[in-house]
Amino acid sequence: IHLTTVLLRVARDELRERIARRVIEMFAGGLVEEAESVRARWPSAPGLTGIGYAEALAVVDGAATRDEAIARCTLRTSQYAARQETWFRRFRTARIAEAGDRMDASRAVTLAARETVAGT
Repeated sequence: IHLTTVLLRVARDELRERIARRVIEMFAGGLVEEAESVRARWPSAPGLTGIGYAEALAVVDGAATRDEAIARCTLRTSQYAARQETWFRRFRTARIAEAGDRMDASRAVTLAARETVAGT
């Protein structure tokens, strides 16, 4: 199978803003309660140490305030996004498109699809 990778790039400042907004939305949407519920049912679940649940459970355990947990979750998510960017640099043949430019992204996906079909 011939595959073409398309990477959608987001400007770093915009990505940080999106991450910050999303983390706030997750906490407002019940992340703390969800994490507490998961831990009650599966106390040794590996996911409880993951980004988001770990910070939410710190609130439950009194180890962090909600604001501290949000800041820590935002930082850890931003660090993870940076590691992903580094990892994706290995894909030298990937098509890169600006995520904020719908035409550019659409063009990149269309060309990748054509290449994939032509390569099969």
